[in-house]
Amino acid sequence: MALELNLPGGAVTNPVTNCYEVQTGGPAVVNPTIVDRSNDFQIIASWNTSGPYFASLNPAYTWEGEAIFEQMGLGEFGGGPFTATTPYIQTSALQNYSLTINILPGQVPAGVYRVILKVRFVMSGTTTTICGFDDLGLVEFYN
Repeated sequence: MALELNLPGGAVTNPVTNCYEVQTGGPAVVNPTIVDRSNDFQIIASWNTSGPYFASLNPAYTWEGEAIFEQMGLGEFGGGPFTATTPYIQTSALQNYSLTINILPGQVPAGVYRVILKVRFVMSGTTTTICGFDDLGLVEFYN
């Protein structure tokens, strides 16, 4: 994931995103290219922040993540949105963040999708100049 910071005095570092097929009674499959629709699908992102910019913001702000599924071929998937939030912690010290988007079995119809994660920093409902995207590639959901 690439997070961009357009303000001086702050750094966003070490962004990592993985997706998982969580199988009932079995191990999770990391970054699968095919997913059985009867299993959970998770997207987990983590990153760090530091610097005086992050010490000056309102602690009521949040980080928000959204998983976007762009269907390949005919038709479009109008489902979702699949989202998660994590609270912002007001500090200039190194701060670790993580957010998990859970997609329950059957919520994504069978098909091939390009999966995108969008992460943004939100102040009072307004998206800021801190935003990132990660292209998780093509994933087929099957019955």
